[in-house]
Amino acid sequence: MNNRRIDLNLATIFLALWYERSVSGAAVRLALTQPAVSNALKRLRTACGDELFVRTRGGMRPTVRATMMAPQLERDVEQIRLALGGSRDFVPETATRQFVVGMTAGLDLAAGPVLSAMLWRAAPLTMTRFRAPETRQAADLLERRDIELAATIRGLPDHRCAEMTAGRYHFVCLYDPAGCGLGPVIGREEFLDVPHILTEAATRGTIVETMLRQEGLRRRVRVVVSNFGALPAFLLGQYALAVVPHYVGYALARQSGLHVSPLPVPITGGEVHILMRLDGLADAGLIWLRLQLAEALRMALADGR
Repeated sequence: MNNRRIDLNLATIFLALWYERSVSGAAVRLALTQPAVSNALKRLRTACGDELFVRTRGGMRPTVRATMMAPQLERDVEQIRLALGGSRDFVPETATRQFVVGMTAGLDLAAGPVLSAMLWRAAPLTMTRFRAPETRQAADLLERRDIELAATIRGLPDHRCAEMTAGRYHFVCLYDPAGCGLGPVIGREEFLDVPHILTEAATRGTIVETMLRQEGLRRRVRVVVSNFGALPAFLLGQYALAVVPHYVGYALARQSGLHVSPLPVPITGGEVHILMRLDGLADAGLIWLRLQLAEALRMALADGR
């Protein structure tokens, strides 16, 4: 096929199929009919001489050729968007852009309000949508462009992402001293005796469980709740505690009157990362937002130190 006659709209359809892994999902994403996307896929296959996406029980699986094509097409389509969109300059005071930020592991509770206040002052006409996916979902949401930046406690070694470290976190105990009858500092025996309340994500092999097993320790789990935000309702007035990242503990303590105590057992924390797609490095607005997010995280992680 004459490359000069290839419809460049096919690149957008290819990327929609790449993100969604289904014809119907790509059609919804592009506001097209399924037959239109199916016909475009036929043309793509003819142009490339490859199946590109193969139907499986789990969705459309990309071929080796499609996997090789995707990064280049992503960069090229983004460059076209930037070229057609005019200046890459970003002026916070007058910008009317909408941002989408993903924050995992309770970072939305601690850094979300800080970032929101910063943007309200610096870029009052923008709107920010916060999403709170599980840590393991952040990479997929970035790849699908469902979020533009991600703040996460787990790095993403991926050649398609730019990553920066925003700081470190450690674990603390969160509890109601009146409900537990405990003092300001929880001891090792009390930690193992008092029933624990976990979040749903903490039931799937977290670092806390792994390190407790390595120490030969086992905690008593009383309740499992859906997310960190539910903890105050389950801890206030109760003989129970929760092990949470320190930024979650201090954020919830300010809101609810719960107490934070150092962890009496050796459990190591980790780093907080900001992830951004590589093509975002050409987006002045995202570069600016990443700086604001880094500052918001720095402030949240400094809490309680």
